[in-house]
Amino acid sequence: MPDKIVVLENGSVAEMGTSEELKKKNGYICPDGEQTGYKYELINSNDTMQFLKGDIQEGILKAAEEVFLEKGYKDASMREIASRAGVTVSNIYHYFTNKDEIFRTILKPVLNDLYAMIYNHDADQMTIDVFMDSDYQKMSVREYIRLVSEHRDRLRLLLFQAQGFCFGELPF
Repeated sequence: MPDKIVVLENGSVAEMGTSEELKKKNGYICPDGEQTGYKYELINSNDTMQFLKGDIQEGILKAAEEVFLEKGYKDASMREIASRAGVTVSNIYHYFTNKDEIFRTILKPVLNDLYAMIYNHDADQMTIDVFMDSDYQKMSVREYIRLVSEHRDRLRLLLFQAQGFCFGELPF
């Protein structure tokens, strides 16, 4: 079976066919992705579903993060997330159980880094004196600055946009 060209637009399949089929239909082919607004990929037809699944899931997460940042968790709708991701609402449910799971998945990297930062401090060696040590204070400030720098938007979601989200369900 010949390789297929999959034309993706916003994470959704816009067109699919062999190079020759697309040339006949559209009169163009752009395998290196230079066509504005489109991403063209040459893939083996056996790998099509696996290739697309990751891109679509990533597109859903990106769109969801944008919607959550704009509207907050409570006011974000699956319909708007789907629209921005370029998929149907029912397609989202192939990748995520519900809006809570999407939100948890978005927050997981910042929570993992925050927990790691907290647990890396050995509680057995901690005394009140350590907090007066200027080296410890500088190190702690650098750690928090790094956390905020790497996860600014996700921290904003966690601290200011999570109203209505059930934190008791976090699997950490």
